[in-house]
Amino acid sequence: MAALRRSATIPSVHSNWTDSTPPAATISLHFVAKPAMKRMYKQQARSFIEQQRDSPLVAGGDVLEVLMSYLRYKYVSTGTKGLVLSELHRRYDAGHEGDADIIIQSFDFNELHALIQSANAKPDLAPLLVTFLKRLSSNETMHNTLVSLLDMEDCAVVLKVFSESAVWPQLSVQVTDVVRRVRQMNHLHSPNKKTSMEATRVFSRLLSDSEWAKLVLAEIPCHDFLVLLRQPRSSSDLLQQDIWLLQLLSDQPSHAMTLIEGGVFNLITEWIRSGGEPAIVYTASHLLECILLHETTIPAAIHAGLCWQLVRVLHLTDFSREDSYIDQGASSKRPVKGMRAAVVRCLHRLSHDPRAAHILCNAFQMFPGSRWLDADLRDPNYCEAAAMARSDPCELLEKLTLAGRNRPDIDLYDVGGLPFLFISLSNMFTRVSAIRTLAMISFDSVTLSEPMKKRAHLLHSSDEELRDRTDYPDLLGVLVHGEPKFFAALADKTMQRAFQVASQRRTDCDHNGCPNIRGQWLSGMSELRRAVDSLLTSDEALEIITTHSASLQDPPKGDSPYRLDHLVEAMLKHAPTENGTRYVALVIIDAQTSSNPALTLVEVAEAWLNHLIVPMLTLRLENPSRSSRLNDSGSSDDTLPKQPSLHDLLLQREGYRALISDVWDGGYMQRLMLSGKQLPNIIRGIHPTKATRILPISSACPIDSTDMFWAMFQAWTDMSREAISELETDSPCHAMLLGQFDHWLVRGFRCYFEPVSNEPNTYVGRTLADRMMFSTGQRATQIKFTGNDPPSPELFRIHAAYAHVFHACGVDQICYAPG
Repeated sequence: MAALRRSATIPSVHSNWTDSTPPAATISLHFVAKPAMKRMYKQQARSFIEQQRDSPLVAGGDVLEVLMSYLRYKYVSTGTKGLVLSELHRRYDAGHEGDADIIIQSFDFNELHALIQSANAKPDLAPLLVTFLKRLSSNETMHNTLVSLLDMEDCAVVLKVFSESAVWPQLSVQVTDVVRRVRQMNHLHSPNKKTSMEATRVFSRLLSDSEWAKLVLAEIPCHDFLVLLRQPRSSSDLLQQDIWLLQLLSDQPSHAMTLIEGGVFNLITEWIRSGGEPAIVYTASHLLECILLHETTIPAAIHAGLCWQLVRVLHLTDFSREDSYIDQGASSKRPVKGMRAAVVRCLHRLSHDPRAAHILCNAFQMFPGSRWLDADLRDPNYCEAAAMARSDPCELLEKLTLAGRNRPDIDLYDVGGLPFLFISLSNMFTRVSAIRTLAMISFDSVTLSEPMKKRAHLLHSSDEELRDRTDYPDLLGVLVHGEPKFFAALADKTMQRAFQVASQRRTDCDHNGCPNIRGQWLSGMSELRRAVDSLLTSDEALEIITTHSASLQDPPKGDSPYRLDHLVEAMLKHAPTENGTRYVALVIIDAQTSSNPALTLVEVAEAWLNHLIVPMLTLRLENPSRSSRLNDSGSSDDTLPKQPSLHDLLLQREGYRALISDVWDGGYMQRLMLSGKQLPNIIRGIHPTKATRILPISSACPIDSTDMFWAMFQAWTDMSREAISELETDSPCHAMLLGQFDHWLVRGFRCYFEPVSNEPNTYVGRTLADRMMFSTGQRATQIKFTGNDPPSPELFRIHAAYAHVFHACGVDQICYAPG
């Protein structure tokens, strides 16, 4: 039988379908019809509104129901819904009998909730809805409904109604209800940018009115506002709104003082130094200017610090974006260049304080090329600040002295006081007597380079010799900025002279008959070292490291396998003491002044690596006394009394159990078994223990380049030679009793220990590598020394500093077997 086959389809002009036609995509007729539907709805709605224009609204009637159906249906266009809202707005304003009440009743919570969600999905609808609701917000029922809608996460439309409505608020209870709900829902810091922005505008409007501001601050105290605004912002626009809020709060002296006590100046400093947005710097400067209007309420001690921060901002901020503009609000805009003027106006106001004026003086010469201040101070409004900055140094000395006598609340030797004055005057001498004032300091014991010696001896020259020289205005500037090591030595020498002068009680006068102020300023020269730290900060050193990071990562010699940039940065950040940070910063800045800064900095880093860092790690330090193995042998001469070894002393202090692992010492347990004594309860086993020095320093272990090592070690750790000599003794206060693996971790600087606050002799140990753990199987552990002679926290601090440096630059990857 022949197989059945389907005959071919007959071609037809009415269809293109054949057996070989593949499946094709289909088009939704509903999708094609949507534009036509929206146009038809709009025509129908316009016709209906014209026909029913004079028909009264009836609750449940056809007219109102048809109009509301257009608002509910999702396929109705925004333009159609706008026509309906405009018609309802017209009817509400017309005041027909009963129309207003019916419209209010129609827009209940559910209707408004759905309409607001629709407006959030269609941004073009939001302005139309806001305009309509602003008119209705004066109604108490509608106001309560809108307040209930503030529970929505995205309630920007409702908040915009409150911020822009001309008829809100009318009652104090309305303000209270809105403020409470916004605070409860934390709309000020909503993840939705529009909601957060509108919430800020609501508070801005309320705080701009003195009566409503009292109600707001009754619900949210001024200090709580500061706490709210400390939270991080995801947008510069939102941050700018926050600063505007603080600016409104600062209008009253009492509020300004609350902001000051709450740390508003720290916030302003963070905003100003954010360095990213000129708008933020501009607005924050205006906030600072508003607070300074109440300068009588600001503690004088912080004037100088504020002035210093503003000076740094003017030096570091890029003002090249002169063509961009900053929105100052709804009514005006201002160019970026106005931001600089606002900052300088703050400096002008601060310059009335003597100490701040001295820092302002310093700004002219501390930053190279700082002509920005000259240009701004040409304005007549800044003439007073310029006069203060350019006034005679001797007059400044006299003013400061008188201010100290009349204002006992001013600490003359704080930052911005007399020590800072002498730095600020370094390049601004106009009279010989100013140099003579500083010529009291002796340079005999200071080691200087030959050019510096010549300049230093000028300070001992006679008035006639100085008058013949043309370069003396730059004299001290070269000394301070060109030889930071000399300046540090100068501070030490001056402090020694201070005690001599104070003991002599010198009150004589100089040759011009002016009171000699040596006894006043020398008594406070111990703060001069802090002024050096302010001048040569670690921030500047970090900037230098960043500048030469490429050279440090790939040094010219190419013989260092470690990250020298990380080494130098870690030595700066994790120095054991402030003097150690100062030592590293001074050396880095000194390297920057050389003819080849990059090469000099690499050589400095390699010197620290080879003579300070690696020698501490490569020492093979074991206790020269007897070992702690199980086969504990006696002395070669049993007739002599045995001196207890460091290990024996540690066993006694720790109760024969190792720290961290909590295991019993093997030698001690063996002696108990041999003597037939009862064994203690075994917690975690029996293992050999080791006497582990916190710092592996001993006279029995030689170090290459010993002199250089000790010089660097003393400078970085700020430890005296007597304290270092004490470390060489076998005292239990220098060591720990540990198991073999924990000994390897501590000895290799693969972990560090931090003191626990309010718990003496208690420390928390942490490993640095992610996969490195203590013998307990954890990366963190706590130890407590309960016996006599516990280790000093200073040793743990130095050990932690080394550990961080080793880990940062990769030195801790040097492997050797535990034990």
